[in-house]
Amino acid sequence: EAIAWLRAPERFPNGISIVYANMFEFTDGTGDVTACPAAGLAGFGAQWEDPDLLAELVIWANEQYLSIAVDYAVDMIFMLEHFCGHGFNAQNPNAPCYRGPDSETWFDLTCIHPNATGHAEIERLFMSVVEE
Repeated sequence: EAIAWLRAPERFPNGISIVYANMFEFTDGTGDVTACPAAGLAGFGAQWEDPDLLAELVIWANEQYLSIAVDYAVDMIFMLEHFCGHGFNAQNPNAPCYRGPDSETWFDLTCIHPNATGHAEIERLFMSVVEE
């Protein structure tokens, strides 16, 4: 509804460009919410009962974001895919998103917000679309 509202021609007669992002997550596809050192403080005090279900929910939600981008012909940044391997399981070679032993974590100790490097990556992703 928000995209439809923004795209209504009477609101922005000269046009508008919409660029938004899908969700990212800090477990690197493992569903291990306790991997973040401050997980308990962030409200993730216990291991998720069904990590596969959590992964399915994240993918489903991101599919909805992509569907909106396609339906309204707007640009979407793929943060889930870009951040995967830079969460709190970045050093776990068994994690689905493992990128190697030197992969940085892009989240701060809140578990869900990017650190300075993560914010710089988000800026880079958005600016690459804006400058295109």
